Amino acid sequence: RRYFGTQVEIETSPGQSGFIYGEGLNTGWVSKEPDEGASHKYVKNDDWNEFHIIAKGDTITTFINGNQVTKLKLPRNVYRESPSGSIGLQVHGIKAGTGPYEVRWRNIKIKEL
Repeated sequence: RRYFGTQVEIETSPGQSGFIYGEGLNTGWVSKEPDEGASHKYVKNDDWNEFHIIAKGDTITTFINGNQVTKLKLPRNVYRESPSGSIGLQVHGIKAGTGPYEVRWRNIKIKEL
């Protein structure tokens, strides 16, 4: 089944983890499209990382290891498309020779606001 909604990017550093993409919404990036200048090093490669995502009403705020990456008020059409729903964990294909090849999640907590 295809996921439709906002997704928070997760990738190695330096990168664009924490930015928000409209998966299956035909919007592309919902947050300002990250460019090379938007890369950051908040992700600790080869270590555990803490992502804190607050989705309250039409606003999504993301933090990585205590650093705020984005605070975004969703465009009305995007919020109307998916005001509530599922949480998905996804790994895109990992190109041979680029590893790491293992992704793990732990201590996932959901709190209703």
